[in-house]
Amino acid sequence: MQDLLTQISALRRPRILIRAARIGAESYHREARLPRLLGYGNVPRLGPSLVA
Repeated sequence: MQDLLTQISALRRPRILIRAARIGAESYHREARLPRLLGYGNVPRLGPSLVA
């Protein structure tokens, strides 16, 4: 079984998708957005939320 960083580094995505994700990440605030989207107050840590 691979660890999370190995799995992420093995992904292959089109350059335009990577560029759009980087632009969107600049203005994304997970503490403000995730509780509203997920419906609860505690925001999961980054690792567990990626694996799920």
